[in-house]
Amino acid sequence: PDWSKARPEERRVRTRWKPVYGERSTIPDRYNSLALRTPQLSVVFRVYDEGLAFRYELSSERPSQIAGELTTFHFPNGTLAWEE
Repeated sequence: PDWSKARPEERRVRTRWKPVYGERSTIPDRYNSLALRTPQLSVVFRVYDEGLAFRYELSSERPSQIAGELTTFHFPNGTLAWEE
C-alpha cells in the first residue's frame, strides 16, 4: 500500500465495560487510537496508559490467506518490554 496517501482517523475513548466475572464490577477502557487506512489495508494503533496495541485490517470482503507474519520491533539496548 501507498502509506503516503493513507487516510488517518484519530479517536479518544473514555468508557467503561462490565466483565462477566472478576474482582471489579466495571473496568475502565481509556485509550487514544490512530487508524491509517488505504484501499487494501488498514493499521489501527491504540495507546493505553499501560501500553499499546495494534492490528491489521484487510479491506477486501473476499476470503484472504495470510502467507506469513513479518512484523518486527526495534528497541534501543536496555529497553524493558512485555509481550502478551
